[in-house]
Amino acid sequence: MVTATYILSLFIVNKSIYETVFYAFLPLSLVLVGQGYSYIAIPGEAIKSEGYEEGKILNYFFSPFIVLLILISFLFFVNLTQKLFRKKSFIKFKPFIISFLFFFLFSFFSAISNDSFPKLSFLYFLNDFLFFISCFFIALFISDSKEKTNKMNLILLNLIILSVFLGMVVIFQFINKSPLGIIAEMSHEVPFFGGGADEDSSLFRPIGIFTHANILANYLSNLFFSIFLLKAYLIEKKELLINKKFINIGLLLIFISIFSTLSRAVYLALFLSALIYVFIFRKEISASGKKIVKKILKVKYLIFLLPLMWNVAVRIIYSFNSFYQEGGVGVREKLTIESLALLRRNFFYGVGTGMFIPSLFRENPIGIISEFPESVHNGILLNLIENGFLSFFFFLMVYFLFFKALIALKANKKIIVISFLAIFSQLVISFFHPFTNTVTLYTFIMILIIYDLYAIEKK
Repeated sequence: MVTATYILSLFIVNKSIYETVFYAFLPLSLVLVGQGYSYIAIPGEAIKSEGYEEGKILNYFFSPFIVLLILISFLFFVNLTQKLFRKKSFIKFKPFIISFLFFFLFSFFSAISNDSFPKLSFLYFLNDFLFFISCFFIALFISDSKEKTNKMNLILLNLIILSVFLGMVVIFQFINKSPLGIIAEMSHEVPFFGGGADEDSSLFRPIGIFTHANILANYLSNLFFSIFLLKAYLIEKKELLINKKFINIGLLLIFISIFSTLSRAVYLALFLSALIYVFIFRKEISASGKKIVKKILKVKYLIFLLPLMWNVAVRIIYSFNSFYQEGGVGVREKLTIESLALLRRNFFYGVGTGMFIPSLFRENPIGIISEFPESVHNGILLNLIENGFLSFFFFLMVYFLFFKALIALKANKKIIVISFLAIFSQLVISFFHPFTNTVTLYTFIMILIIYDLYAIEKK
């Protein structure tokens, strides 16, 4: 009801369905709760580990954001059809967009042909596809708009507001040591932390509006690079209209939130990205870097960050226990070995989007999946297994063609570097977690910038 009222209010104010979906797109992207549907991937009696008495459940949530994505995609195809029949200003599908479409085409075949839950797999696929089409449509809408500068700044403002909202939720969860019970939260319980040799049960990991701290950290990493890249692009064009201090507040809240999640993979990704960035632009940031360090070293900031710093230190120390018998490395190694066997049997077309767990259980019901009923903790391998090599090949081509377009359009060096670091960071995180990161917020910013550069070149 609240969502419907919000969209109706936007339509009354703007008197345009296109303006309405533009303003609603990013705010509603955080409305993940909705009608839930559950599917038992592995029955409880087949799982040896504690905590899975009801079995391994696969969930699907039909949220208001999905409804908005359906509406935007419908508008896109109506717009496409109109231009096709009128034979004027036809939408130009750039090479990296075409590669994305081929990625989804083969993913579609994987989803509908799997033997586990073809309908559920199709819904997972459809979520990603609709999000991609919506990102594409919004980017085209902005690039064709007479108020392009204002709209790109509004996108940046929305991203900052998202970061502030998530940051405040995380901070209050950290203080409260539990979820807050607000409607936006997908879960009102945090996953148990402390069962492994590399986990300290005294530490609390906030989950934000998601179901796990690692999912939150992955989202925040994408949000950070989206803001960082769009800010740099608008500064380069001398079109930044938002106060830089407000932007920095959003980025600071993202960093505080990421530190509180205790996600080691995201720590590593951001640390390596920062090293590369500082090395490339060391001459430009030497003076400003000293000022930032001095501010951080002020007592009032250190007192505020002390609890987080302590938690991070404990998390890093406990990480050395990962190689012990009850640590996570041994289990992940066994899961990877069985996953590679599953990949060999489903190399070209995969097992279907989101179908790793039921597929591995069907192949080897007494294997490691009966002890650790989770997806393989390597998003790159997971992408290959679920979508197949043909789909994965076009996914890699997306980024190759994206950078080729940036270079051909003579994009600024900083834009190219930040774009590389965003993708590099996603790959590092995916290497340690079951996140495929195929279509993210950064995908939207990537499409937006490329089409804006094409529009500038055309003029």
